[in-house]
Amino acid sequence: MADVLMERGWTEGWTKAEVKTRQQTLFRQLRKRFGKVPRGVVRAVESTSDVAKLDDWLDRLVVADKLDDLGIPVGK
Repeated sequence: MADVLMERGWTEGWTKAEVKTRQQTLFRQLRKRFGKVPRGVVRAVESTSDVAKLDDWLDRLVVADKLDDLGIPVGK
């Protein structure tokens, strides 16, 4: 049982690290490409824990002409 709990803790920690790394990379690239990142975009990225979604935004950033092309939902 202890091994299962340790494995689960390790997996959760790894996933959190993956999310944080992608968020940081996305913010860095957004600032490089578009300058100041709007607060709504910051909130949307910070509230996303879906690695696949973050990867999608990073992929879209490569070909985006404008910030809206990324498809990051910004609450009003």
